[in-house]
Amino acid sequence: MEEKRTRGEPRVLEWVSDVPPPPVPKTNWASFMLERIAAHGENIATIDALTGENRKYSWYLTSVPKVAGGLAAAGIEPGHSVILLTISHLDYPLLLLAVTYLGATCVLLSPDLSQEELARSIRVCQAQWAVIHSSAQRLLDGAQTLLPTGTLRRVWLLDPGTSSAGHTLTHLLQAQPIQAHSLGVESQRTVAVVFFSSGTTGVPKGVMLSHSNLTVPLWLNRYAASLLGGGDEEAGFALMRVKYLMMMLVLPLHHVYGYSMITGNLYIGGTTLLLPVFSPQRFLSAIEQFKVRLCPVVPHLVSFLADTPLLDRYDLTSLEVMFSAAAPLPVSTHTNIINKTGINLMSGYGMTEVASVTTNGSVYGFCLGSVGRVMPYTKVKIIDPETGRMLAEGEEGEVCVKSLTVMLGYINNPAATAAMIDSDGWLHTGDLGYYNSDGFLFLTDRIKDLIKVKGFQVSPKQVEEVLMGMEGVGEVAVVGVPHPRTGEAARAYVVPKPSARLSPALLQRYVAERLAPHKHLTGGVELLEMLPRNQSGKVLKKKLIESYIASSKL
Repeated sequence: MEEKRTRGEPRVLEWVSDVPPPPVPKTNWASFMLERIAAHGENIATIDALTGENRKYSWYLTSVPKVAGGLAAAGIEPGHSVILLTISHLDYPLLLLAVTYLGATCVLLSPDLSQEELARSIRVCQAQWAVIHSSAQRLLDGAQTLLPTGTLRRVWLLDPGTSSAGHTLTHLLQAQPIQAHSLGVESQRTVAVVFFSSGTTGVPKGVMLSHSNLTVPLWLNRYAASLLGGGDEEAGFALMRVKYLMMMLVLPLHHVYGYSMITGNLYIGGTTLLLPVFSPQRFLSAIEQFKVRLCPVVPHLVSFLADTPLLDRYDLTSLEVMFSAAAPLPVSTHTNIINKTGINLMSGYGMTEVASVTTNGSVYGFCLGSVGRVMPYTKVKIIDPETGRMLAEGEEGEVCVKSLTVMLGYINNPAATAAMIDSDGWLHTGDLGYYNSDGFLFLTDRIKDLIKVKGFQVSPKQVEEVLMGMEGVGEVAVVGVPHPRTGEAARAYVVPKPSARLSPALLQRYVAERLAPHKHLTGGVELLEMLPRNQSGKVLKKKLIESYIASSKL
């Protein structure tokens, strides 16, 4: 990673260009999407990688108003909340667009939730309606036993299956089309979508994003197309479609990362290949079969690709770009995959609370180890977490964001919203980082993950990067655990590479030879076959700590 240098006065990072971005339109997000979808005609929009089934842009264009009409005829009104509970599916974008088209709120939930978690989410959102995949039927049935009778007024099945009342997507598609719910300036205050945060540090919170929040990232595509086409938007879009002609998504669409990638690709007119069930062989085979050019991934998938012997069995020459986000990407992993495959690997930074996007490491410049430069319509500053003082180049502090994409707040949780967004509109991310003289942002850790050893603060990420430099280490997570002498101590969980011969003592000695005493692995080392992760690829460090504490009490 680039050496940190401190000079100059503190400054706010923002987009600077001779061609400033135009004002963002105030409109219904779904109708804004359909304007571009109409331009793509009979082109294929989505393909199921397992079955080969596809949907054309023209099909989405005519189907969205019909499904919205069917939902409205059933009693759904603007402001109502509709749950979407399904695996990645060709009709996922259809339901997302249809619900927001009529002015209702689409609540995107994971089919991997427990019954208790699903019931809690339904209560928090006060949802009365649901569209589900048949594979989630048992989950929803169980959750409804934990809710007052009649909480959900109607449930539709997305795919062919059994529905005693005949409530299916097929019936919705037979409805009369309606016009989009008009919003105008209200687009900035009307909730379009609710995502749930990952819950890695506590109970997941519902993040409310407005129609305007969702429109901004798409509008950035139009701005980028204009710049790329020398002022000619359509020429720019044509060039972008060549680059993103075939994009494969293995990311869950209920997560803001997966959502942002598929909606962005639909907006520019590319084809999105959906892989609803992941396996290494399916993943690599699909790249070869469909000549995939772009693949958004998470860091642990990059690590897998860098190490797997399966790579040599498939023709991956079509794959030009991978984009990594959702969790930090170690520099060593970044370098390894580039050296091994020649694939152009880019990274970015965002979070659910800012509609995914804050910085980009491809369109706006590249610097190894960084997450890129700040995107248009966004400002970033680094502050001292204790005093709030704004920091200068090279000084590490909390990353704060002000943007047109900053959420409206957490649903039915004003206290958590106030703790996240200050009175001046700055969102406090909880991430630690710094910027260099060229305006590139570097992330160093999470404030809540810092380990307090005596009077010192230890960065888990620093220890993790040292361990990743040891031969035979595949993946690693470092956490702070209780310690009788130092308060807390660093403890490492390590996944060895295949055939590697590692031991806790060897790993502890490796760190002790390279870092100061308070950063040593005094809390021990445990070898695992895999690290616990959520669907977005984040390591569940809280789960590791809880497991350690529970075992210590035995």
